[in-house]
Amino acid sequence: MKKVILFDIDYTLFDSSKFRKKLYSAIKISLKKKDIHVPDEKLVNAYKVLRNEVPYFSPRIFAKKLGNEIGEKIDEDFLETEIFGSIIFNHNLYEEVLEVFKMLSKIEDLEIGIFSTGEEKFQGQKINEIINLLNSKHIHIHLYKDDNLTTVVKKYKEMKLILVDDVLKILAKASSIDQDLITIWIERKEKSEFNKNDYIGDFKPSHEIKNLNEVVSIIKNI
Repeated sequence: MKKVILFDIDYTLFDSSKFRKKLYSAIKISLKKKDIHVPDEKLVNAYKVLRNEVPYFSPRIFAKKLGNEIGEKIDEDFLETEIFGSIIFNHNLYEEVLEVFKMLSKIEDLEIGIFSTGEEKFQGQKINEIINLLNSKHIHIHLYKDDNLTTVVKKYKEMKLILVDDVLKILAKASSIDQDLITIWIERKEKSEFNKNDYIGDFKPSHEIKNLNEVVSIIKNI
C-alpha cells in the first residue's frame, strides 16, 4: 500500500518563535520608511489580537490590527509587499528538517506532503527550502485546518496515511475519522501560546517524538 506522510508546518517543521522575532523587526524597519515608529509591545499586542480572532497570520489583517493599536492607518499593500520582499522566511526550519526529508524521499512507496493552517502564500514561503522534496498534489494549506480535516483524511482512504503535528486535538480528530491512520505528535520545546496541548479524552497518538529524526525509523517499520 502506498504511504503518504503529511506534515504540519508551524512548530513541526518551522520554528515560528524564531521567525516572529524576525517578522517584528522587519515590520518596524519597513514602517520607519513611512515615518511610523512602533513600540515592541504594540507589535506583540496586535499579533495577539489577530490570533485570538483567526488561527493564522495575515499581513493585511495584521496591518489593520497594528493600525488600531497605534492609532494610525497602515497601508496594507505596502506592509504585505515589504514582508514578502524580505529575507525573513529563510533559515527558520528546525535543523534536522532538510536531512530528514532527504531520507524520507528515498523510502520506496512514500510520498511527502503538507497539511497546514494559514494563508497559502504565507505558509508556502516557509517551506521554500524543502519544496523540491514535496509532492505538490499532497500540499494542503487551509485558512481553517479543522474545517478541512475530514476532507483531507478521506482523500487518502486507499492509502496508508501518516500525520505529523504538534497539536494533539488535530491528531485526535483525525484519528476519530480514520482509526487506521498513524498519528505522530511532536512536542517541541518551543510551543504556540495559541494551541493548548492537553491530552484529549482517551486519545493517545501512535507515536510521541521530540525530534523529526525519529520519523524515519517509524516510517521504515510500518
